[in-house]
Amino acid sequence: MSQLRMRVALLLLVLCAATLQAQGVATMSTNEAISADSLYRLVHTRLTKRHYRIDQSDSGAHRLVVRPADQNTKVEVRITAHADSSAIAVQPIGASDMIQGMTAVLTVMHDATFAAPGEPEPPAPAGELPRAQWRPELFVTSTGKLWMARGGLYAADSLRGHWRRISGIERDSVQSEELLIGINMAFVDDTTALLGLPDRFGRGSLQLFRTSDRGATWSGIPRSNLAWVDEMAATGKSVWVFGTEWENDTTRRATFLRSRDGGSTWEQLPLPQRLNDVDHLYRVSPATAYVAAAGFDKGPFLWRTADSGKSWSVVPTPFEQGVHHIPDSGVHVEEIAVVGHWLVVSEYGAAFVTRSDSVHWRRLERIEHVAADTVRNQLFVLTDAHDAEMLDSNLTVLWRTKDRIPGGNENDVEKVLARDCTGFVSVTSSKVYEARNGVLQLVRPKP
Repeated sequence: MSQLRMRVALLLLVLCAATLQAQGVATMSTNEAISADSLYRLVHTRLTKRHYRIDQSDSGAHRLVVRPADQNTKVEVRITAHADSSAIAVQPIGASDMIQGMTAVLTVMHDATFAAPGEPEPPAPAGELPRAQWRPELFVTSTGKLWMARGGLYAADSLRGHWRRISGIERDSVQSEELLIGINMAFVDDTTALLGLPDRFGRGSLQLFRTSDRGATWSGIPRSNLAWVDEMAATGKSVWVFGTEWENDTTRRATFLRSRDGGSTWEQLPLPQRLNDVDHLYRVSPATAYVAAAGFDKGPFLWRTADSGKSWSVVPTPFEQGVHHIPDSGVHVEEIAVVGHWLVVSEYGAAFVTRSDSVHWRRLERIEHVAADTVRNQLFVLTDAHDAEMLDSNLTVLWRTKDRIPGGNENDVEKVLARDCTGFVSVTSSKVYEARNGVLQLVRPKP
């Protein structure tokens, strides 16, 4: 909280105190948008760090009796649950006069509800996203946990859980304004993750970071020529990173970094001269993967490796096979998924499928976006009408949501993900939809 905001809030508390004093009631209360359990723990921690004497504490009743460090008046702090929010009420116990009581109440309310410098923000209520105006960059881990960049980095066990802000990376000179749509992440397990950034300050700046403690602390991975991280993915401890490096003072081209130990050590592998401008990486297994290129040099647009990146072969795209038209300014392969024997891509607003062992594309009618559910060997899709569907390995519809994502520019699709029979759709307005067993649920950002 800024100093100006704190002073304004403190002034309001003073005015409130004066009104209550005139009424002969030395009690103050306010509402906080977090659960009673979380607020109790937060208040207890804040007051303890500010050297309060804690005379009584009851976590079950969400009640504290405390005394400020420089005062002797006892003050009761009581927290009451109201759905996903809580009310905190503060009143003196046995104050000798009203002024003394109000001074103690004002002090306790301030210290209980205002964060100390450097203190992380409290978690958002369950089912709500952290407050931000940025478009979301959404990620799902191999165990179904969610991470999101929205003018800061956040993590949650599920969309219905509490989001925690990942602040450790800011101690490594990565500002919140850099953690936006366009960043990349790879997850080795629930404790180890890697973060890749687009161009920051030109040559020599760190673009790649690693955490092994769920984001509490991060370490930069120095790569002197790495100018931009384009895509990254992990399969267990096997981590692949595609980026852009400086070839000379004016030219940049694609680079491929590979780690076998979760990002502790790295090796650089050569790429074919024509494999450049990587936009998307999809790993089928530790050895097999597809990458899509933007094709600023007119293609090829899709590549495949089956030997852990030692060699690459070109896979013709629907456009290159003549079954799809893309204007000169259009995008090529945007999404890749493998389910059963099928290779599926989305290309310039349409989806196409082929057997992965013999490439002959055909269009999947009505479908615009695809994402593989590798746990269930299923395919999550979004239609041109924004219906969400789950398909089995034979591309037969298992379920379709009754509701659909509304139209409009604010609901333009940013990303489609799937994990363990659940689909996730993030849209431009920073909303995230969850689709499961035919039910579509909107997870609303905080107002």
